[in-house]
Amino acid sequence: MSLIETAVPATITPLPTATVVPASSSTLQPTALPAATPTHEATVLPTATPAPAYDLLPGMIFSQDGVYFRIDTSGQLATLFEQPETNVLSFSPDGRYLIYTDFNDNLLYLRDLVQGESRPIFSEPLADARLRDWREEEPQWALLSIAPTQAYVNAWFGGGLPALVNLDALKTTMLIPEFGSALQQFTDAAVSPTGEQIAFDIAGQGWLYEFELGARPFDPADYGLPLLGDPQYSLRNPTFSPNGRFLVWQIKNYQLWDGYVPDEYEFGVAVFDLERQTAVTIPNLILSAADHNYIPPMRWVGDDNLLIYGLIFPQGDLATASSEAWNYRTAYVHLGSGQVIIFTGERVIQSIASDAFLTVRSLGQPADGFVSPGELLIESLADGTVTVAGLIELTQPTLFAPDGRTILFGDQQFDLGSRTLQPLNLPPDLQLVTWTAVP
Repeated sequence: MSLIETAVPATITPLPTATVVPASSSTLQPTALPAATPTHEATVLPTATPAPAYDLLPGMIFSQDGVYFRIDTSGQLATLFEQPETNVLSFSPDGRYLIYTDFNDNLLYLRDLVQGESRPIFSEPLADARLRDWREEEPQWALLSIAPTQAYVNAWFGGGLPALVNLDALKTTMLIPEFGSALQQFTDAAVSPTGEQIAFDIAGQGWLYEFELGARPFDPADYGLPLLGDPQYSLRNPTFSPNGRFLVWQIKNYQLWDGYVPDEYEFGVAVFDLERQTAVTIPNLILSAADHNYIPPMRWVGDDNLLIYGLIFPQGDLATASSEAWNYRTAYVHLGSGQVIIFTGERVIQSIASDAFLTVRSLGQPADGFVSPGELLIESLADGTVTVAGLIELTQPTLFAPDGRTILFGDQQFDLGSRTLQPLNLPPDLQLVTWTAVP
């Protein structure tokens, strides 16, 4: 509605009445007065403020009552998947595929979102299934952890058996035979950058799968680390370097350094050179699995540096370590020099330059409208400076733009180029689920 002027009746002052005077009279005739100018008092009616446009970025996927919508390249909301009686596991990063469980028959399905077709992946229902990784290069496949029966379901972490699903032929390959529920994954599998190898553990024993050769045990002794204890429960959380040459494991019960004595909850870090069949260990860092026997996986920064997250404390006896030494922190480890840097933030989001990282630090108590507030930090390893980019809600999902330029923290967007945090106006009646490319 635009501004409207309402005219009110003009207020006119009455002119004085002329007195009639005889012509012979010498009385002067009254001088004519100018006519009064009408006045207008403008009344401004309340104006409806137009609602600001929503920030709908191409590839954003929202849900509402079991219906999924995606923002197309023109910025319009389009229905993507409408089947309420389902449990959606994951959308592929290229935006073409979806894996979900249909509650009507409890089967796991692969849906081609471009063709609009769904096909069952397994002929029998599963107790549980989790999507671990997508491969977008040909041949395209998805890596799953499946629980054939309820005995395989692990509520804390890992669990199940690794399975590869070819997305074109819908052919499923189990990476290892079923040995019984006592022998299942403890932690997530890792895929090499070339997609030719998959590392995983079965009850803490390492395995390496290659497409042409199949699966074989991964033994640290083959890389110069002799066994000191039971090989079971000794390896977990494998991660390949970006060039595919190195494979890092969290490891125990092998000779990590002189004087090392295996402890029930302590894990060291070992980096295996797959080409030279050698290993390098990091002796000045110990990870503790005392929290529900769980340590998060590691991440690579280039081919020479690791990000290690966990309950970290200096080398020593876990039983006598002071509580002040126990910290859920992230450490930056340079493999060549052995340098270890502890970040201020508890969690690293990603590197934003060769020596700068985006991290998150919890503030603990509610503040400024946030139920679980956290500071978004920019940490420079070159000069040790820490800059607060803004406050975020830690319970909200963290989503990465398909083009890698921005990161969403709930309804806030961090621009990697300008290093600024800006609010987003998202539809309040829709839930933002993920962010994919638009095929």
